[in-house]
Amino acid sequence: MVGVTVNYRSIALRIGLLLASGLLAVWNCAARASDDGAEFFEKKIRPILVEQCYECHSAKSKKVRGGLRLDSRAGLLQGGDRGTAVASGDPDKSLIIEAVGYKNTEIQMPKKGKLSDTAIADLTAWVKMGAPWGKDAGPLAAGPDKPTFDLQKRKRDHWAWRPIRPQEPPAVKNAAWARSPVDRFLLAKMEEKSLSPAPAADKRTLLRRVYFDLIGLPPSPEQVTAFVKDESADAYEKVVDRLLASPQFGERWARHWLDLVRYAESRGHEFDYTTPNAYQYRDYVIRALNADVPYDQFVAEHLAGDLLEKPRLNPAEGFNESIIGTGFWFLGEEIHSPVDVSQDQADRFDNRIDVMGKTFLGLTVACARCHDHKFDAISTKDYYSLFGILESCNYRLVRFDALEFDRQVARDLARARERARPLIQRALADAARPAVEQMSHYLLAARDVIHAGSPNKESCERIARAHKLDAALLERWTAAVLDAAQNCSDPLYAWAKVCTDDTKQPLAVAMKKAETDATPKGGEVIVDYAHSSPGDWMPDGPAFGCDPARSGDLHLDGDPAHPVIRFVTDAAAEYDRTWDGMKLAAGAENDPGALARMVRAGRTIRTPTFTINPGKVFYRVKGAGLVFAAVDSHVMIAGPLHAELVANILDSVSYHWAMLDLTPYTGRRAHLEFTAADGSDFAVASVVQAEAAPVPANKANHALLTLLSGEEAGTPERLAAGYQRLFLDATKRLSADQIVGTPEASDYALLANWLLRRSELFPDEAATKTLQETAAAALAEQKKLASQIRRDSRLALAMQDGDGVNEYVFKRGSYKTPGDEVPRRFLEALAGPERLPVGRGSGRLELARQITDPAIDPFLPRVMVNRLWGRLFGRGIVASVDNFGVLGEAPTHPELLDYLADRFVKEGWSIKKTIRALVLTRAYRMSSQPTEADQADPQNLLLHRMRLRRLEGEAIRDSMLSVSGRLDLKMFGPAVPVHLTPFLTGRGRPADGPLDGDGRRSLYTAVRRNFLSPMMLAFDTPSPFSTVGRRTVSNVPAEALILMNDPFVHQQAALWAKRVMGQVGADKDRITRMYEDAFSRPPTGDELSACLDFLISQAKVAGKKPDDPAVWGDLAHTLFNVKEFIYIH
Repeated sequence: MVGVTVNYRSIALRIGLLLASGLLAVWNCAARASDDGAEFFEKKIRPILVEQCYECHSAKSKKVRGGLRLDSRAGLLQGGDRGTAVASGDPDKSLIIEAVGYKNTEIQMPKKGKLSDTAIADLTAWVKMGAPWGKDAGPLAAGPDKPTFDLQKRKRDHWAWRPIRPQEPPAVKNAAWARSPVDRFLLAKMEEKSLSPAPAADKRTLLRRVYFDLIGLPPSPEQVTAFVKDESADAYEKVVDRLLASPQFGERWARHWLDLVRYAESRGHEFDYTTPNAYQYRDYVIRALNADVPYDQFVAEHLAGDLLEKPRLNPAEGFNESIIGTGFWFLGEEIHSPVDVSQDQADRFDNRIDVMGKTFLGLTVACARCHDHKFDAISTKDYYSLFGILESCNYRLVRFDALEFDRQVARDLARARERARPLIQRALADAARPAVEQMSHYLLAARDVIHAGSPNKESCERIARAHKLDAALLERWTAAVLDAAQNCSDPLYAWAKVCTDDTKQPLAVAMKKAETDATPKGGEVIVDYAHSSPGDWMPDGPAFGCDPARSGDLHLDGDPAHPVIRFVTDAAAEYDRTWDGMKLAAGAENDPGALARMVRAGRTIRTPTFTINPGKVFYRVKGAGLVFAAVDSHVMIAGPLHAELVANILDSVSYHWAMLDLTPYTGRRAHLEFTAADGSDFAVASVVQAEAAPVPANKANHALLTLLSGEEAGTPERLAAGYQRLFLDATKRLSADQIVGTPEASDYALLANWLLRRSELFPDEAATKTLQETAAAALAEQKKLASQIRRDSRLALAMQDGDGVNEYVFKRGSYKTPGDEVPRRFLEALAGPERLPVGRGSGRLELARQITDPAIDPFLPRVMVNRLWGRLFGRGIVASVDNFGVLGEAPTHPELLDYLADRFVKEGWSIKKTIRALVLTRAYRMSSQPTEADQADPQNLLLHRMRLRRLEGEAIRDSMLSVSGRLDLKMFGPAVPVHLTPFLTGRGRPADGPLDGDGRRSLYTAVRRNFLSPMMLAFDTPSPFSTVGRRTVSNVPAEALILMNDPFVHQQAALWAKRVMGQVGADKDRITRMYEDAFSRPPTGDELSACLDFLISQAKVAGKKPDDPAVWGDLAHTLFNVKEFIYIH
């Protein structure tokens, strides 16, 4: 401790006194179950041995090379001609590691080439673990037949696959003790062994226990005193109810849940890039637990929260809570520039399937990646059916604050536009009709003006008199014809050529300039929004509207004083400029890497998935934006590798073809994501994969071509009359709202736009004014709706559904050797071999429905109640809480497990109700002190007494903050940066955080994969790689060293002393207060004397007075080091 001389001999003496007084509990650290090593072997090691070694070193080998068998642990340890292959626990002395490392030229295996660095690292880690094997670890007889994978037999033979059966609590002899059905199940097992339950814990011990279990914080001395004095029959029940209603309940139990979903706020690997807005998921979990969201709903939100018909809305702010749950899929590690994106996807999906299977089902589904599960009723086809579901989705950042609200605004806008369209079309038809009815006369007269020489006012007046027309209108018509001569897309272009070139072939002129889009031979249309299906429409928000813009749709822009009317000529995914100005709320994080070029959230649309072949992808777009090719779902793009997957789209006012060259990724699956730039008239009409570019994007007007190809084009007079009939037909269609949805919609939309651009030709000023007023009123309504848009929003990780694609089985886990295609479905042993009943999309929603149906899936409720039991009683009914398979442990009380699961479902999947029922049992209230029953039940499997439990690192740290008075109970928000010691170095090193984490609970300290808190690691906080439902509980020197030397511990001890010194009273009163703060009880007489002596002796050593804060800080530090501080009795 800096600046203070500490009498460590005195401290040792005091700790010895504390030991003598019973304050220090002896911790017997239970060893972890061996199933972790077996699982590592099955997932990582056996596939390497099968694929790389069995050909020469197994019973199936024609000749066993070197006398070495690697198809059993016995063969591995026995070794071959060179001796044993493995020195268990010592990779440096293991021949197998030497061989695969290629460091010895005389022994290099496999012969066909060195293994990958990852495979070598896995083998090394396995040897270091002691080379654990599966349950078939014994020697194999020579040449046995391969065991048959009998899924139905495995299902029948293992208890966990059986349906949940309602259970009646058994009769017991000591009925007075059993206050609940749970107690009767436990007591019946004890009575079978002639055991008795332990006596009840004293009130102080019980209160401290339930406080830590429910909210993760110690009770204050005042709360302890109040409970001890409350002699009412429901005193304890009132405490439990208050704690369950406390906001800190959600924080405590959220930390448990985050262990399951490998929560972290960075992606690990070389640069430890930030996982943007990961904390929003953490806050979502806290809110859900505090709200006691039914567990089946909670699970459905994780699997398919973005697809729920009625998402759960935050009661205070109205935002979509459900969609945030899907962020758990993306909390895993990500490699920023993998050489092989397909292998990277396989590894990422393996982690996601592993986490999903363990978290919700308690099954090691990922062990079926390379082969059918060695022990459980899970086939490789099961694994790749789930793989296909994930492959049918994509990552995104979602504007969750605004999503539902803005979706409603978008629907309202769509309805308003649908109402306005026929009104505006009718007004346009009325305004244009008088001009159109005279069109042929004005066209012929304009021709005469042009042929007469340089058009001017005088020539227009002279020819107008000859044709009995309005001179001013004729002048405008002549200008319109001359303008058309410069624009091949103008409907009057062919007429203008007749006038200016005196051509006799208007059709040839039109055809030369108006070519039709065509997909090159052998090309593939990925999406064409003119002919798309509902399943092709996949925007990530409302900015592209509710549907593709149809040819003939009417859009209003500008302001009500000067409305601008436009008819859509090309069906497309059109960005709606109404959504300009969308911003990120303060603190929201954009994607890192190349995708950070633009804020994509809320203004992006994706295509269906396609297989890249031959590799060039063309997209017909206009406006400015960004295109991203998501190849094998790879999104972490940083640096030059894969940089070609992201490209800017340069601004343009008209459609054009642009291209991404994906040839290096030929054979892989991909989809494109288009993002509109703010302030741009962005649209994408179609996407085509082909070897050559499609025909240029000038679309022909078939209505005009029909006119120009008929007899009407034979003379200028007949052609002019034909134009008039064509435009009269347009006004009729406008008036009757018969443009949208017709095959000719694009043609007539072009004619309608020409009329709007040439409104100066309309002679009826009153009708024109009516058109403007009608448009102004409609635009005003739309502006009013648009004013409700929530343009600022926070972001969260989320999944987006794509179109459904199935995956092939990867033989031996390699994507390079595809086997049979498998339909997307749930586990066959539970839901049968049939594909999910998917209408469109990935099938995640249907998967969620099956997983949360107890009639189909008995694992979900069983696994969850077992997790709750394990948290409260120190050991699950099934000790292997993440593995209910054959390699897991059998339940100690199977009937009780089914009783709890059945009750859990029938009581509405309420987590709080289940916890309340458990902590109110007599079993939970038992003392943890040893009893005579320990001899008959030494592992306490029958729960004859309460288990002694060590607090997790987070609870230890939070307790220090609590007793020191520094604890800040502020909830939610971005993580507080972790305090970096000098030893926390490396690439991606984040900003240093405050030593005390701003006083916030440990839950809010940043979890960065490469820079985890040393204190948390010392106390067994798991590395966030996969599901950890049961933390390791170690008893190692690092823990004592942290409590003795960590600057945070010293800092909090000093603050605690300062707070105690500020209280009025004698030294013994202050010491009593410190004991009540730390242990929820007063000191014994011996403890009080020892502490008073300590203050005197420590003051002498430090050369200070006994009332010096530094001396009291040393006492506080000593109490932090008492075992009772970090244990729950």
